[in-house]
Amino acid sequence: MSFGERLKKLRKQEGLTQEELAKLSGISVSRIVTYELGTRLPKVPTLIKIASFFSVSTDTLLGLADMPAQTETSIRILRKKHGFTQTELAKRLGVSQ
Repeated sequence: MSFGERLKKLRKQEGLTQEELAKLSGISVSRIVTYELGTRLPKVPTLIKIASFFSVSTDTLLGLADMPAQTETSIRILRKKHGFTQTELAKRLGVSQ
């Protein structure tokens, strides 16, 4: 599985659109699209940012380690169980909008 496929799988596991991921992570929608399509790979700082956002290792994103089993992650819990808005999530995750 490629980096783009892994990113897309993680994003969908969280129930996020590309636009929502962009707002919450501070990475532009166009970059996320190119990553998911496999036409571009992120630079190391962005790779680390994505790994931190999804609470996975960079090795997982790069295909050097297995993808974690789908579990209730903090993002999903905050969005669905507690009804947090995009702004509230961004604030909790320390991302400026």
